[in-house]
Amino acid sequence: MKKKLPLVSLLFGFIALMFFLPLTKTHADVTVTNDCTDPSHSFTASINADNGKDVSSDYYKVTVGQTESWRRNDPKGHILAIVYLEQLRTYYTPTNAAYSFKDGKLYSQGSTTEITPLKVETNTLVTRSMNVNMINLSTSLTTVSLSKWKSGGSTDYFTLNHLDSETWSRNDDPRGFLVSVLYNSGFSKEYIYYLPSIQYLGYKNFLTIRKDAIYDWDETQKLKVVNVIDY
Repeated sequence: MKKKLPLVSLLFGFIALMFFLPLTKTHADVTVTNDCTDPSHSFTASINADNGKDVSSDYYKVTVGQTESWRRNDPKGHILAIVYLEQLRTYYTPTNAAYSFKDGKLYSQGSTTEITPLKVETNTLVTRSMNVNMINLSTSLTTVSLSKWKSGGSTDYFTLNHLDSETWSRNDDPRGFLVSVLYNSGFSKEYIYYLPSIQYLGYKNFLTIRKDAIYDWDETQKLKVVNVIDY
């Protein structure tokens, strides 16, 4: 990936992140239990890797009564993907959470309230490698990163001045991606957005960053905010 920013901008962004982001991380588990009423109904589940960590994001089969567990520590959270009866369901999850999946619905353990999926669609295979382009159309400095699955490019933070752009190479994974943005307001808040797929972007795979929002290329759709982290 070509870094298109002056070294001083990158250095400023790095220093700001080191100051405001947590200096220590603790491992925590995300667990999913298969509580389907039909004993023949298994599902497969996966969680994207921590940024910068080489851990598995493969699908694992979960049979009725079984619990699958992933150890993760990225404070931005992750995408939990579940394939059940050939339907892909994606969810945002923090790094420490326990879930029950029952007959096509996801619940926090001990809760009877269904968690709404970010998307539900027929499951498809990962397609060709594509680029994700972001341009900063806000009036201030932003610091951004893009999650990944098994392979494809850096997940580091990059600092963008007004009108700067950056490009990430990714496989167009149907599970989607998390886009993380810190706006230049003391870097006290980090906004986490869900990108359903690269194909969603349309013309030249561009995302436009504006104040407290990210849009698709023609700015007709906003990406969904799944979390806001206060530092």
